[in-house]
Amino acid sequence: MTDVILMAFSNGRDKSNDAAVQGTNDSSIISKCSMAAQGYFEDNFLKLFVSSPKSRRAPLINRGYYIRARIIDDVLKTFLTECQGEEKQVISLGAGFDSAFFRLQASGHLDRTKFIEVDFPQVAERKRALIQANRELLKCLDDNRDEWSAAEEPSADVWLKSERYYLLGTDLCDLNRLQKSLKQCQVDTSIPTLLLSECVITYMKVKSSNSLIEWCLKTFPNSIFASYEQIQPDDAFGVVMQNHFKKLNSTIKAIQTYPSLEAQCQRYTSMGWPHCQAVNMNQYYLNALSPEERARIESLELFDEYEEWHLKCAHYIVAYASAGRCRDSLSKLFHFQDKPAENVKSHSEPSINGVVKFNKWCKNCSSPMKCYAHASARTSANNVLICGGFGETTQGKHSRLNSVMLLNLDSGKLNTAQPLQKSDMIDARLHHTINSISQSQFIIFGGRTSPAKPCASTIILTLENHQQNVYYKLSTLPSRGNEPTPRWRHSAVLDQCKERLIVYGGCTIDGGVLDDLWWMEVTSGIWHKANTSCDLPKPRHSHTMSHWKQNKFIIAGGIACDLRPLPCMYVLESDSWECSHLHLTPSLTSTSCRYSHTSHICGDNLMLVGGINPLTSTQPPVVIINLIEGTWRQYTIPAADPEHPIMLHNHSSVLISDDKILILGGGGNCFSFGTHLNRSPVELTLEQGLPC
Repeated sequence: MTDVILMAFSNGRDKSNDAAVQGTNDSSIISKCSMAAQGYFEDNFLKLFVSSPKSRRAPLINRGYYIRARIIDDVLKTFLTECQGEEKQVISLGAGFDSAFFRLQASGHLDRTKFIEVDFPQVAERKRALIQANRELLKCLDDNRDEWSAAEEPSADVWLKSERYYLLGTDLCDLNRLQKSLKQCQVDTSIPTLLLSECVITYMKVKSSNSLIEWCLKTFPNSIFASYEQIQPDDAFGVVMQNHFKKLNSTIKAIQTYPSLEAQCQRYTSMGWPHCQAVNMNQYYLNALSPEERARIESLELFDEYEEWHLKCAHYIVAYASAGRCRDSLSKLFHFQDKPAENVKSHSEPSINGVVKFNKWCKNCSSPMKCYAHASARTSANNVLICGGFGETTQGKHSRLNSVMLLNLDSGKLNTAQPLQKSDMIDARLHHTINSISQSQFIIFGGRTSPAKPCASTIILTLENHQQNVYYKLSTLPSRGNEPTPRWRHSAVLDQCKERLIVYGGCTIDGGVLDDLWWMEVTSGIWHKANTSCDLPKPRHSHTMSHWKQNKFIIAGGIACDLRPLPCMYVLESDSWECSHLHLTPSLTSTSCRYSHTSHICGDNLMLVGGINPLTSTQPPVVIINLIEGTWRQYTIPAADPEHPIMLHNHSSVLISDDKILILGGGGNCFSFGTHLNRSPVELTLEQGLPC
């Protein structure tokens, strides 16, 4: 997603690096066109800046570019509306092939507004050529010229000018030259000015970008400086993101110095800006957009990459600093920051009681086992069955997996079980569940191949040993009347005492989120919908259900249809199907909500491991809940190892001892930065053990 705007400050970089970064513009603008073509954002001018406007990106890429386009458009329109009726100007620092001027001019938003775009000279030259060659773009310049001479040379660094629009080819690191270039545009430094930096200043040297920020305040005392860029460098997603840009030879240079929302605000106020606010894209999407707009976005394409969407949004922010007459110009846009988050109690956080440590699992693991969205179950005290998911094949390719593997916890040896017959080959499914009936028999329920194709069958998988090799055979339970809706991202737990499988919640096609409760007789395969007199928990998916004591099950976490994590936990009693709140002191707060996690019961303690929380910028801590006392403690997650980042979502896990958990697989598609797969099993240790 790197934009050509990075070229605007190539001072001190070699030409090969400039060319490499400049070439990424084509990919970025194609992604923007794809997003607009699928109906996310209305912009009829984007396609005029690309040679392949019909290319279609993945839904995750489209959503990512939508929220970027939406917040920048909201910033622009809010500023223009607040300053309506007076002279004002927009200066886009590192504009690349952005089409905002043409879109806003065509929609009548630029009355009494001067719009200036600044970028590296090579970029300005390319953009000028595109504008000169397109009559639709020329009409927006509003100076009654029907044609432009291709031989026309720029005056100083002004490559294109009209009554309202100026295109400058100037290095942002050269402030003296930038000031002279702006003077060529008859810039009025006293009128309201929006200085816009969209994925630009973070690629400059910090000293140069800080000088630019200070210069902007000094030059434009009545202004807003709005910047869209990255934060959170120290978790696994942040490491993958940084490595991506390093490979492109365009390192993110500000993210370590200003790694958080708070640090971003302090950056501007320390340089004299009297006011600064910052929001990440999760906050903006969940709070600034109307429920109707979110529903529209979520209905455009089939989607099942919630974790990656929320991680991307947690790592991108808009920080805006304001001064003078523009002090409160964007306050309406970010008013939600003054309101408490929904679904979150206002109790204070409990103190941190320990630290989680990751240890390389060195038990001679014979395979890296790179996969996520798989399912696993214990076959015995020292063996784990791992089935399906998405990951790396033996040929090194990424695809859905139809593998059945056995991991020996004593030796670390990973064996692949082969189908007893070709007809027994298991299908490749994601987000399913697997439960052990015995050491050799397992129930596989749910899952999906694609978001349009949920798996409807319930399968019994049986392991067999033949001449020191492990094989499996499959049998599909026949359909017998009323059955649960096909689903994935559900929870399923085997009640061994009564030989029944209990299933709750999950996703289904068309974006549906379920709240129904079913149980199946293991011996007959007959399904029953649970008759309950109480209200079941809110519809959810990507939650966990854990067996506690003889007839109790704990439903924890998950995410609702509005994409907000659910803090409340429930106790389900399978004798009566009664469901009640698990009351905790204090109540779970924003940092401890999660989905796409795993959970374990150890005695009367419930462990919540990993997951995603869009309500905060940080990774959820490991939480230990005492189910008898209703108290809880949390254990912090260390910063990611840059060489071996570990993603704690879409994983499975095994409780090894009271204070050790083995993480199996995990990861996901990290926006446009590539797919990350945890390399091998990792042992998670609670440094101070379980609370008494």
